[in-house]
Amino acid sequence: MAFLHTSGGSEKKSVTQPRRALRGWLIGVSVFIVVVLVGLGGLLAYDVVYADRIYKGVAINGVDLAGMTRQQAYDTLQEIEQNLQASGIVFQHEQQSITLQPVIIPTDDPDLAKPILQYDWRRTLDLSQGYGRLSNPFANAVQKLRAASIGISLQPYVEIDETELLKILRERFNEFERPPVDAQLRIVNGQAEVQSEIDGFVFTYESALRQLRDQALEFHFSPISLSLEPRAAQIKKAETGSAVAGLNSVLDIPEITLTFQGRNWRISQATLHDWLAFQRTGEGDVVVGLKPQDLEEFLSLIAQDINVESQDAKFEITNNRVVEFQPSLEGREVDIEATIDLINGMILLGANVGDAPESAQTLELVVAVTPPKVAVGQLNELGIKEKLGEGRSNFAGSPANRRHNIAVGVASLNGILIAPDETFSQLSALGEIEASTGYLPELVIKGDRTIPEYGGGLCQISSTTFR
Repeated sequence: MAFLHTSGGSEKKSVTQPRRALRGWLIGVSVFIVVVLVGLGGLLAYDVVYADRIYKGVAINGVDLAGMTRQQAYDTLQEIEQNLQASGIVFQHEQQSITLQPVIIPTDDPDLAKPILQYDWRRTLDLSQGYGRLSNPFANAVQKLRAASIGISLQPYVEIDETELLKILRERFNEFERPPVDAQLRIVNGQAEVQSEIDGFVFTYESALRQLRDQALEFHFSPISLSLEPRAAQIKKAETGSAVAGLNSVLDIPEITLTFQGRNWRISQATLHDWLAFQRTGEGDVVVGLKPQDLEEFLSLIAQDINVESQDAKFEITNNRVVEFQPSLEGREVDIEATIDLINGMILLGANVGDAPESAQTLELVVAVTPPKVAVGQLNELGIKEKLGEGRSNFAGSPANRRHNIAVGVASLNGILIAPDETFSQLSALGEIEASTGYLPELVIKGDRTIPEYGGGLCQISSTTFR
């Protein structure tokens, strides 16, 4: 029997293959580590170069800010705003146009400047400087790579005072508008007459505002044309038949008496007839009620005699005891909206059921009552035991008006209660600072000027309170 030994070559091959695989794996890992280290080193070096600068590829609406410090970027953006300020914002219709400055500065008092349009460069720079500086390292790397490779253009923060702008536009262009007029109710010799509605046309101001915002984001102002669009009346004569049919009982109401705590205010029959108007309910029906604007003016005059702010009890510490020196007082305020609903509800009731009952002609005003936060009876429950601290300052030698203003301000603050966890605002506590509240003109520092203003000297109360 013969034996052949042929395994030597196979053993050599099987030993060599794992070694080669191991060597290749080690080389691959080494290359990967080198690449990672080089990449990390590159990122670290990149971050060092842009430590206090905006990253490469970052722009604000196409304005390249790459490599700029925050101050340099601010100066660049501020120059753009100054150029826009110089060019102004133009609105036009047919042959009439107006040019507005983004910031309107009255010639009589520069401190009353009204910014129609202003950029918030602080937030804008926070956005651009924060790009690539997130809390997530992976997201940071992605943002930096994206900005450096293809660029990123961010939008600036811009604020537009739409209320003020619309007010100006309506004042300057209202001659071209014809607002729609609803069907009108007239009472002539005790009989109802209905005048037909008139459709109209008004400017699409909302579209103009959108154009202005788009231009502001693009850093370029061009004339904005105002266009008129038809606007239909909301209440048409054809819809008023059922409302007029039940109107006789309303016309027979001699007057409406509003009462509160024994006091009376009367709305005469002639005034009622003059205030009658068509209104649309939430369900879409056309009914007769009193004009809300006229009612609101009438109730506002009544409210001046009724409204009272709530008053907390105040105290001072004498011989370690709390002594009350101002009683608490309930606050009262006429709820004008609820009272209008109540009156119109009575008018509608009369129109629906025929003769309005006698009791329906006398209505109690809706008055909201606000109890004081601290009543007199609570003073001894506050647990006040001692004085915790004090601040002192000397204003001897100040001008007479300054001393007077400090005395008035201190008197208004003395004894105020601050509840646990309540935020105290000294400005709110002082209230209106004007001649009617006892203050005198005195010099104050405003910007780079020293000018007289009512309440000059009150800053000393603030600094003393802070102590």
